[in-house]
Amino acid sequence: MFRSLKKLSRLRAEARSSAEVRYDEEGRALLSMSVRDGVEFLSPYALSGRPDLNSEVADFLDGAVMNLRPEEEIRLEISGDADGKKKSEFRAAVKNHYRAKVLETDRKLSENARMSLIFALVAAVVLSVYVVLEINFANFVVLQLIDITAWVFMWEAVDLVFLERKILKTELVRATSLYSAKVIFKDDES
Repeated sequence: MFRSLKKLSRLRAEARSSAEVRYDEEGRALLSMSVRDGVEFLSPYALSGRPDLNSEVADFLDGAVMNLRPEEEIRLEISGDADGKKKSEFRAAVKNHYRAKVLETDRKLSENARMSLIFALVAAVVLSVYVVLEINFANFVVLQLIDITAWVFMWEAVDLVFLERKILKTELVRATSLYSAKVIFKDDES
């Protein structure tokens, strides 16, 4: 058992060291990616003619930021063949995709707050019913069912506020970091 734990500790340390983050001269985390063909970078579907990221590219970027602290500023460095028009489409696609993600996550946070408040209010009402029935000497089984129902609603409210909300906030901060990322093309620097 201890050998397995030592091996696991060694592998974790190895994974951490191989996931070191590079930084540019301005202190931004540097994410480098290469694009072989501009068509692969952009999604063939777009709302209102706004370019959007291909889902594979978006998944790649979302995975790449997982090694970073959520609040870090990002510089996305793209290498590949692209003319001036494609470069501006690529930049716009990154902005459009993560703008939509920020708005969606913000909507989820609002929904989370609303649902947790509703669950807490339902729990308070059900506990009030419990107290009234307790005073009126209601059946023990009925009281227990009402008690369990109240605590289920209360737990859901706590889960939404303290567990799910933190995940959503981290997702929002990461999406905002990618939205505000500085997108640079490698051949622009040379």
